[in-house]
Amino acid sequence: MAENAAEALGLTIDIHRFYYDVSGYTDVLPYMLTAGCEGEAYGVELVDITVYGEGKIEIEFGDSIPSVDETFAEISTDYKFANDTDKEEGEKTVSYLAERFENLLQFKAPVTSAPIDCYSSRRYTAFDESDDAVESILNYSLSYAEFTPSPYRRELKTITLRNILSVSEYLGNYPVISASEAKERLLAGEYYSRDVKGETIAEEDIKKVDLLYLYDNQEYIRPFYRFYVKRPRPNWVDKDLEEYGMLFIPAVRQDMLFETDDADIRQSVLDAYPEAFVQLPDGSSVPVEEAVSTPNGDSSLTLVFDRAFLRNIRPIFRSTLDDPESFDSETGEFIEPLEYEKAEPACFGVKTGDVLENGLTVKKAEYEVTWMGNSSVFMSTAAEFEGEITWEGVLHCVR
Repeated sequence: MAENAAEALGLTIDIHRFYYDVSGYTDVLPYMLTAGCEGEAYGVELVDITVYGEGKIEIEFGDSIPSVDETFAEISTDYKFANDTDKEEGEKTVSYLAERFENLLQFKAPVTSAPIDCYSSRRYTAFDESDDAVESILNYSLSYAEFTPSPYRRELKTITLRNILSVSEYLGNYPVISASEAKERLLAGEYYSRDVKGETIAEEDIKKVDLLYLYDNQEYIRPFYRFYVKRPRPNWVDKDLEEYGMLFIPAVRQDMLFETDDADIRQSVLDAYPEAFVQLPDGSSVPVEEAVSTPNGDSSLTLVFDRAFLRNIRPIFRSTLDDPESFDSETGEFIEPLEYEKAEPACFGVKTGDVLENGLTVKKAEYEVTWMGNSSVFMSTAAEFEGEITWEGVLHCVR
């Protein structure tokens, strides 16, 4: 695969490097192979072509010693290629890239798009459309290309080709529910999501639905309906943009699915989890058996513990008498933002039911970790409280 990619790019492989998966999932097979090529044809020193065991190929353009001044593959100055490119220019650019690298992509009918992701960054993607609707959905979901710009210039940093189908085995056809049935289940709260948890969905907030296949390092790849649901816009999102959460409903008819409950899913994740203990932010560790669940019944290698990790933050308020120049009398606002000082540098852990020194009771605590191939990676921590909030202290979740 690396040789085919190099040939399509007009490159010659100089060196091979093998890396092995230490988790034990692939026995002695290489988890990935990297082929290094001279990059003069693209205006760079090196082009690395990495083939992963999960069917992904990643082509990275760059210098032998990465730095802020590193150069990447040049593209035509007629196109704007960056994370903040507007939609029209982004769609124009990704069409150009798909055409420029057509020998690499091997798409007969490329469909390109330049959507905005949850971090307000432009993505540049392409997939091969087919006359067969099922094949198009499979390609859109599991076999597509993505172009990534450099962080400093309007140059091409990476081309990623995903093709999970190349390492998958076809099992059979299963009947699916309709989009309207999936919507009923969504409104009944029977959804999976990392964006939204345990909330009632209002029908007027549903903006879009599509059908796709999901792969999350699980044994089976299944079709899901994906609903885009309007969410409150965080303050870091551009005011011209809207925030949407992605909520999923299994498309396969329920009577065709294996009957499993949350306890069975939790046990299957515990059996597959490679570590016996998970390290916590306060320096302690916890046995994986203490995990209370997996997110929304998800069967990926993610565990949720009855824990939350907090810091005490003491607010310091400016006084207009002490510093009148910091206050704008016309707007009624402080010219400089309020400052916060850490009263305790170390974080502390809490569980559901704990009563804190400031009188608040922990109504709910969650700490979520996911196995990422060689270690457990912290995902999120959250806490809900009951009681009267006072000015004696403000609690912030550890991030």
